[in-house]
Amino acid sequence: MKQIQTYHRPETVEEALRLLHRPGTPTALLAGGTALNAHRDPAVAELVDLQAAGLDELQAGPNLLALGAMVRLQQVVDWPAAPPLLRDMAHRAGPNTLRNQGTVGGALVRADWQSEFVAALLLFATQVTVHTPAGTHTLPLPDFLADPPAGLAGG
Repeated sequence: MKQIQTYHRPETVEEALRLLHRPGTPTALLAGGTALNAHRDPAVAELVDLQAAGLDELQAGPNLLALGAMVRLQQVVDWPAAPPLLRDMAHRAGPNTLRNQGTVGGALVRADWQSEFVAALLLFATQVTVHTPAGTHTLPLPDFLADPPAGLAGG
């Protein structure tokens, strides 16, 4: 198995996208690490850690909750503004050690059909914002799950 040669910790989404889309550079995303640690591609030589890229927002407003891709599942469990059903389904994702590692984005990218958390998000008419080199766009969660944008992988 090839060893990771380079570790990047970009501070913006734009910088992360630039690092991920360099030709000829096998790179993986590091979010919570649950999927990356279990299923690492041996060809990957570089990691792009998203922890500092500003994707960890939790916002509540009238008829709206915003959960960033890097929000940990345990943060959802502990967040008083989250609907009780969503908090309960995040709690069911696993023990607290896994919930403190796993992210909202990771849960969506893995698209595990057994995920009660993802099922709960479907009930709330969730919209997913996707950042790509071509720009940022938003789509309904069912569309995202049915046809995820190319290049996304759990990490």
